Amino acid sequence: MTRRITNARKPPRQTHGKHTLEPAIVSDMNRLFGSSKPKQQSNLTDVTVSIDERNESVEKKIAKLDAEIQTVSKQLRSMRDGPAKNALKQKALRLLKQKKVYEHQSEQLMNQSFNVSQTDFAIKSLQDTKTTVEAMKVGSKQLKREMKKMNIDEIFDVQDDLADMLSVADEVQDALGQNYATPDVDESELEAELAALGDDLGLDSGYLDEALNAPSVPNTTVPGEGVPASAAGSKSTV
Repeated sequence: MTRRITNARKPPRQTHGKHTLEPAIVSDMNRLFGSSKPKQQSNLTDVTVSIDERNESVEKKIAKLDAEIQTVSKQLRSMRDGPAKNALKQKALRLLKQKKVYEHQSEQLMNQSFNVSQTDFAIKSLQDTKTTVEAMKVGSKQLKREMKKMNIDEIFDVQDDLADMLSVADEVQDALGQNYATPDVDESELEAELAALGDDLGLDSGYLDEALNAPSVPNTTVPGEGVPASAAGSKSTV
């Protein structure tokens, strides 16, 4: 009986200069001294934040110089000409020069921040565009799959059937809404009858108008005329 011998693959050796190191030795060295960590790729947003922080630091220095320049200017206005004033004037010029340098640095940093922000915006816009295009491709494939499941002829047939049924339903409603045993009447005859009815109403109410418009009879007694019977009866009883 023969025994099959398999050769196990050994891990590759690492080279250090011209010398080849065994894997076990490399592992021990990494355990003792540590291995280098992979460098993280800088993000443009982080770069923008870093530049803005540097610019804020420069602007603080500019504000501090402004305060010192204001103080020195007040002192110069109150001093007489002389060596002390000249020395203070040189200090003011030095402060102004430093301020100009910091202002130039601040302008450069703001331009850098703007350029990095624009680059970051362009990259993100392209990434969003790529994502949108991929989503549209997926949606197009899904739409094609769903369209294959549908039959256009069946849809038109359903539409025709619905139109026919709605037409029949309208005919049924019209049939149910008809008036039965209604004689045909001429509208001119109805108008003449309505006018005659108005004339009759005018004649019936004419006597009421005459009674209301008649003059009223006075109730006063004329001198020399007889006294009413009721009054005479009352006098005879006295």
